Amino acid sequence: MALTAQEMKSKKITEILAMIDSRLENKQAKDIKIFVQKMYKRLPAEEVLSIKAERLYGSALSVYKFAANREAETAKVRVFSPTLEEHGWKTSHTVIEIVNDDMPFLVDSVTAALSQRGLNVHLVIHPVLHVERDKKGAHVKFHDSAEKNAQKGIAESFMHLEIDEQSDPAVLAEIERELFYVLGD
Repeated sequence: MALTAQEMKSKKITEILAMIDSRLENKQAKDIKIFVQKMYKRLPAEEVLSIKAERLYGSALSVYKFAANREAETAKVRVFSPTLEEHGWKTSHTVIEIVNDDMPFLVDSVTAALSQRGLNVHLVIHPVLHVERDKKGAHVKFHDSAEKNAQKGIAESFMHLEIDEQSDPAVLAEIERELFYVLGD
């Protein structure tokens, strides 16, 4: 019997979760697995199936680590072109990672700013998770929606976008500055 696209997506997510179990410590793995499931939950099956599991694993771990510390009401933005040597994963695009308090129109504002620069947006992944942080902004844990305390913590927007590859560090810095401005607006 042939699998549906949704069943194949579930199978690929299970493969990523197995990578997490085999590569990370149990305490950290549980939290990252919640993050991965949320990160790819709303991404269409066709998108998930078109991306290698290793790249999905790498991009999720990248955003997770980037979001480890964040002050409340402060946006974090990073624009980079990942390499295997430096980041442990690769894509043919430039990656934008954003962590921000959740609010309306974040994705629209970010993609509009990128479009105004003439950049094609190839991928947008945008989960919203409730994050518990300590007083200094360090990540404590994600709250799974199945838990009783799912609404504990602050609703944070996590964005992973992939745009046309940019190799000039000055252009990467310019895009980052512009996105900080847009998010602050």
